[in-house]
Amino acid sequence: MGEVTLAQGIHGYFIPFVCGANCDTSKIIWEQNSYRYRVGIRMASKATMIRFANSVIENELKP
Repeated sequence: MGEVTLAQGIHGYFIPFVCGANCDTSKIIWEQNSYRYRVGIRMASKATMIRFANSVIENELKP
């Protein structure tokens, strides 16, 4: 759990999954262009989540 650096120098926050009765999702949260983004994948590693968030950042539609 903690801060991560994403594409374009954006700083985000990684939250790992937790397993109890069920396994939760790993998440990354960041702010970009006045929007707050949150992406999650069930039981994903930190590296996978960073790749996923970077893909979202790099493919954001520009007005």
